[in-house]
Amino acid sequence: MAPRARHAQGDLPPAGAWVPGSRSRPRPVRRLRPPAHGRASAADPPRVPDPLAAARCRRAGPPRPAGRHRSPGRGGGAAVRRRAPPGAGHRAARVQGILRRAPRAARAAAAPAQPARADGDGLPRPGARAGQPENDPRRTPAGAVRRRPARHARPAAADAARRGLEEPGSRRGPQPARALPGRRRATGRPRRDARLRARGADRAGAALRGRRPADPAADHQPDLLASLADPRRVVERKTARDFRAALAPVFAPGLARAEQWDALRRLKQAEELQVVWRYLLGTASIDRYAREMTALAEATLAAGWTLAQMDLVERHGVPRDGRGRFVPAVLVAMGKLGGREIVTGSDLDVFVVFAGDGATDGPTRVEAHTFWSDCVARLAATLGDITAAGVAFPVDLRLRPGSKGSGFAASLDALERYYREHGDLWERQTLVRARLVLGDRVLARRVRVVLRALVYGAPLDRTGLKEIAEVRARMQVELGKETPGRLHVKFGRGGLVDVEFLAQALQLVHGAGAVEVRCCATAAALRGLARVGALEAGAAAALVEHARFLRRLSAALRLLGARPADTLDLAGPMPARVASALGHASRAEFLAEYRRRTGAVRAAWEALRA
Repeated sequence: MAPRARHAQGDLPPAGAWVPGSRSRPRPVRRLRPPAHGRASAADPPRVPDPLAAARCRRAGPPRPAGRHRSPGRGGGAAVRRRAPPGAGHRAARVQGILRRAPRAARAAAAPAQPARADGDGLPRPGARAGQPENDPRRTPAGAVRRRPARHARPAAADAARRGLEEPGSRRGPQPARALPGRRRATGRPRRDARLRARGADRAGAALRGRRPADPAADHQPDLLASLADPRRVVERKTARDFRAALAPVFAPGLARAEQWDALRRLKQAEELQVVWRYLLGTASIDRYAREMTALAEATLAAGWTLAQMDLVERHGVPRDGRGRFVPAVLVAMGKLGGREIVTGSDLDVFVVFAGDGATDGPTRVEAHTFWSDCVARLAATLGDITAAGVAFPVDLRLRPGSKGSGFAASLDALERYYREHGDLWERQTLVRARLVLGDRVLARRVRVVLRALVYGAPLDRTGLKEIAEVRARMQVELGKETPGRLHVKFGRGGLVDVEFLAQALQLVHGAGAVEVRCCATAAALRGLARVGALEAGAAAALVEHARFLRRLSAALRLLGARPADTLDLAGPMPARVASALGHASRAEFLAEYRRRTGAVRAAWEALRA
């Protein structure tokens, strides 16, 4: 066997040799791990590589620490349990203590990048992190290919991994509890940290275990992570006014139109990242998470709606009627946006209603219908466009009234005429969640009166209930497409659509005489139905809890990157990841809970049909 390198008693190990980590004791020299990178300085004694020893170190990991060493001069000459081997001197112990006391993640985030230095001068070389020993093999010199880290070495790919949330593919599982000390130092709020420990750390670590983000914007835009630098911005809740103020820089003077759209996308993604982290850390419930995401979506729509109008006004002018008065329009939200249940990856279902006939007053004159139709088309295309700056929100215009060739906007008279003469029952049902979010207030009041008359003008009869049940059955077959190994949280048996259809059907039955049930949100509608006696209080409360569980599951699947969305493949690793994210002890426990809740939802839906 080739001779091993030796050094003088009490000196530091040679440069490039393995130095114990921040939680280890001094190791014997004869068991030092061979260097992975770097070379020794001129002052170090020569080293003779030992390929067999290197192979053993790579296979077996780091050597076990030596026993505690006590100096005979202390404690009245106490006996020594195990003496430190030659070469593990006091200076090495001091280095070890410094590394143990100083948090590497905090120093790496706070210290600026150091320039390249020559070897052996005591300064960091290229690729080093602040606070790392000169001879640490985890250092990567410039131009060198980094080896795969050993099992004991924590990966250096991201600060989150060093804080306990390990990067995808790591052998070790996440350790969310190790993130709490850094969080405590950052916020200085022990009570809030205790709440984060109890409610959020395990959830955040489990949700991010071994996954790729559903939205890779943070991978391509590292500057988005700067939005998480201030702990207050992550913990404090935001209102609709806060989101509008956060998106105000879009209209800064001197920006071209394309730059304004890109600024809107970036600002939206930064705000969404904070909302998502509040939910993952447990400071926001699923209901609060959905409300904040809905407020962010409305603020994004408002900014995009203004930008789209500015483009068309510059080209065509302002739409006016025969008396020269402005022809206003309103934006009506449908679906999850109308019910304030937006989560990451949700579409924005909208349509536009304008006051009446007219034409623009610019050099290129167009009718008011064309102006507002082009405006909403530009809004949908630009917000949903995937660019280098990311994507804002996908906009869905398929729930608009009228045929495909009638444009994307409708006048108030055309809206009422279409639903009364040509609208199907399922289109009337979608209007249950219609909510006005943008536009002229006077016109909004007129539109609201018309929509209420269309939805709650006449109670739904037994034939209508049967038709709704048939539509639900078709959705389960054509959209759910469940198999023994594949579940669909939204369209599957006992899924979210079962709860929504049950609530909406009862709203159409009782809404004509009970104002309490005229709610856009499903949970609020169920509570209103319980107050008027359409549902038992216990049954309504159980349905609300079942819907909340399914919404949490849907959000977890989206955040974990499930494709297609709301689909759970039982054969892959997703059930175990979702179980951990939702706080279940095992995959089997989660699936049993899912089947129990979806079975109860389907039983309630079948009871309504009977």
